[in-house]
Amino acid sequence: MGYRGLGQVSLKRLNVLARTSSPRWLRTAYRVARSMNDASVSKPLPAELVRNCRVCASRADLLYELPSNGVVAELGTLRGNFARKIVERSTPRELHLVDVDYSQFDETA
Repeated sequence: MGYRGLGQVSLKRLNVLARTSSPRWLRTAYRVARSMNDASVSKPLPAELVRNCRVCASRADLLYELPSNGVVAELGTLRGNFARKIVERSTPRELHLVDVDYSQFDETA
């Protein structure tokens, strides 16, 4: 097998090789350092987007603030228990359920 010069290897490939061949503790330290560096300040929201915002003390209180026949999203639905309460209380026109894993979602209830 012949020698491959650095000109033939992409920088991305070199990066992958360096990360996969490094000790685990070094890879972990690298990820931690990168995550700390990526913490940038986000842009402020325009005032018109937060003008009518309200703060609720609990999710239960939030149910009484939801409009009937509106569009509702639940982020992190897990088993769907709170989603059922949303449907019972506000009868949304659209309900968007978002989660990274739906394996525990209970469709039978």
